[in-house]
Amino acid sequence: MPSKQIYLYFFLGVVFVFSVAEIFVYFQLRRILRRDFSEKSKKWIPIIRWVFIGMNIPIIFLFFRKDIKADLPVLTTILLYPFTVWQFLIILWAIILIPVTIYRIIHNKIHVTSHR
Repeated sequence: MPSKQIYLYFFLGVVFVFSVAEIFVYFQLRRILRRDFSEKSKKWIPIIRWVFIGMNIPIIFLFFRKDIKADLPVLTTILLYPFTVWQFLIILWAIILIPVTIYRIIHNKIHVTSHR
């Protein structure tokens, strides 16, 4: 049986990967909103930021679940089902956006250097 320290390292590693993916998706969404919907983006970006932050609350639950005395099956159902769907969508969007972002960066770099 792995030690608690290994579980902690694995948990922190998974949280780090999901956080990086979520930050990447958030900044890409923010960039697109500012570019395509400049007037409405001033209103929507703070709301979207809080949605992204709020959807990470189950990470705290996962870390402290052994200390919670509530009805765990119900609490797990309420918190983890939406969190799982959210994380799946974030990873899916990150997988889609990484090649698009790389292409955009390379295309902009070639476009800028070809006019010099």
